[in-house]
Amino acid sequence: MSLSLRMSGVVFSGTWESEGHKVSFLILEDNTVQITESMMRDKKNWSNTKRIEIDEAIKRQDKLINMGYTRGN
Repeated sequence: MSLSLRMSGVVFSGTWESEGHKVSFLILEDNTVQITESMMRDKKNWSNTKRIEIDEAIKRQDKLINMGYTRGN
């Protein structure tokens, strides 16, 4: 993982993945972030999309990175 993806206090648009769990971040024009989570397990799929404030998105993305999620497409 590049050093820039470890910056604290910054949220990046993109998808982070771990063991079939994907979390996508999309920064919107009003400085909110759309987060879409999806999971594939045992031939079952689910997904959830919500919009949150950018400060909360930064915390959530930092937590995923610290838990070992890797950046996907």
